[in-house]
Amino acid sequence: MSNEAARILIVDDAPINRMILSSMLASYGVISDEAETGSECIELCRKNAYDLIFLDQRMPELDGTDTLAQLKELFQETEKDIPVICHTAEDIAKQADTYKAAGYTDVLVKPAQPKLLAALLAKYLPEGSWSGELPSEDTAARLDEEIALLPAWLTKSDREDLNLRAGIGHCQTTKDYLNALSVFVRSISEKSDEIEQLLQKEDWKSYTLRVHSLKSIARLVGADALSDRAAALETAGEQTDVDRIKEETPALLEQYRAFSPLLAHITAESIGLGSNIRMPDYVRNSILFIEGEDGFIPKAIVNKLRTADFDVVCLPDNMDVISDRKDEGEILLYYLPKTVEQALRTTPSLLSLCRTGHKTLCLAGEPFSIERLQAQEYSDQVHAFYQRPIDIDEMVADMKRLSASHDEFYRLKTVLVVDDDPSFQQVISQWLSADYNVVGVRSGSEALSYLEHTRPDLILLDYEMPELDGYQVLEQVRQNPMTAQVPIIFLTGQNDKDHVMRILNQKPDGYLLKTTSKEDLLATLNRFFVNTILDRKK
Repeated sequence: MSNEAARILIVDDAPINRMILSSMLASYGVISDEAETGSECIELCRKNAYDLIFLDQRMPELDGTDTLAQLKELFQETEKDIPVICHTAEDIAKQADTYKAAGYTDVLVKPAQPKLLAALLAKYLPEGSWSGELPSEDTAARLDEEIALLPAWLTKSDREDLNLRAGIGHCQTTKDYLNALSVFVRSISEKSDEIEQLLQKEDWKSYTLRVHSLKSIARLVGADALSDRAAALETAGEQTDVDRIKEETPALLEQYRAFSPLLAHITAESIGLGSNIRMPDYVRNSILFIEGEDGFIPKAIVNKLRTADFDVVCLPDNMDVISDRKDEGEILLYYLPKTVEQALRTTPSLLSLCRTGHKTLCLAGEPFSIERLQAQEYSDQVHAFYQRPIDIDEMVADMKRLSASHDEFYRLKTVLVVDDDPSFQQVISQWLSADYNVVGVRSGSEALSYLEHTRPDLILLDYEMPELDGYQVLEQVRQNPMTAQVPIIFLTGQNDKDHVMRILNQKPDGYLLKTTSKEDLLATLNRFFVNTILDRKK
């Protein structure tokens, strides 16, 4: 079984698609590189060895088909046979055979579903090269364990309109699922009355938005049949099919309101949003100095760093010792040994430690050793190389900048959640409140008013809202020089091809479905801040 992490190349001209897929791969312990164009893809494949390539079909200049043709030629030259997966927003059922006939190994529709992605990784990656697994009996057992923690009155219910397994699968834990159910049931009266009033007023635009939000929150808690019925009426609203709306809405409201007695035992106390914000613990201005060589220069570096108020922990070139004390430093500075083979063994392990702990690796040493390390395929993951003769003052200045970036990463971030559905907003706020300062507003105009005085670190923006929709909010935020740099990730309940392409064409900083699980949402936000802060080069 291989002990080396798999390495995958993601090729897509949309940064958001690369970010989402990279985040998902990282959760499986997979290393990923990114290319924006077909030409960049070819260049990276000449330089690096990959286990798998995800290739977007629709790109400017070289599209997926042209890029694939050049890859095939490269594979023949180098005698490689790397699987190339078509990563597309097309209808997979209609296009899969066409893509395979064009030479792709397989197809993954985007936005990628974790289950389908895991199946492809299991099929094409070397055994032991990734930490994930196919949904199996173990996954089923975990869900069984979570369900066993649910109140007896809920698990013994004979109602078939609440899929407990699906709901816990979305929310990850019993506690979070009960909290989501609490939010869901407390909003039934208000939301159902609102839908009924809009029906009577024949305000089809607002009606469509309300059944859309009902579709999303119902899917989240496992009320699949209710969500399907709401989705059908959302389509009717978009098509202004008044007869169908008037005919089927009463049944929707009856089914929706029936959840009130079913979930009567869910109390307000079970929401437990919590007001305490948790920040990760780490040691500020701290460096793990790994002594591959004992001499005058390493000692001079350590002394200079300590004079600059860094807490320097000196460790031997021994991974057991380094792993035991990894939490004592945020930056790893490895002074390479004279024996380059030792450095070649240690460096990949240090990079693995950095990936899992959000740390940064820098290397220093003799020119020959530095050149050998720079020639390795993982060299782009090293933040900086310092070749003798070393300008120690410049190195210390770099360490100060790096330490500041770690401070920025661990600073408590403010996330502005913009969604006209208070139920969904409450669930998202609950999920994020342990790690972020969460501010919620219910309209685009409220969001713009908030931004007049405060700059959040990130905006989670609902796309479908009355008055100002997500696109209009993004446009105004981008046009204002004071807010233009605030990143925006769209949250939407739509995942059809036309809707996804419309959002991606607006070039937000991210795109997530409202059915995204708590685990995936937190992983995506964490990956976003890692990419924008800790992964910055000098």
